[in-house]
Amino acid sequence: MTQGEKLRQIRKSKKLSAKVVGSKINISQAYLSKIENDLVIPSNQVLYSLLDFYDLSLLQFLNQLDDSRATIEYTELINEAKHLTAEQQHYFTLFMKSLKLQQKK
Repeated sequence: MTQGEKLRQIRKSKKLSAKVVGSKINISQAYLSKIENDLVIPSNQVLYSLLDFYDLSLLQFLNQLDDSRATIEYTELINEAKHLTAEQQHYFTLFMKSLKLQQKK
């Protein structure tokens, strides 16, 4: 199960519409749909907002993904990213996306 599929499953299990979730975390319903369909990778801020709204920690979420190979070190790295400046988060996100692209090759 992909990240987007899992986020959709969580939302639906809580019987929430994409419109409600989007409005609660200040993103559009269309953008949430793109996240749930794996058309975009959410920023760290959006992912943390979703997980917070769903009352899940990042580790809990990663452990629910079938394809997750999250280690404690990886999870700690992501948790530390919360304390980065906006510019640092931007570069961290770009770096993480580049790793994901390399895995697909």
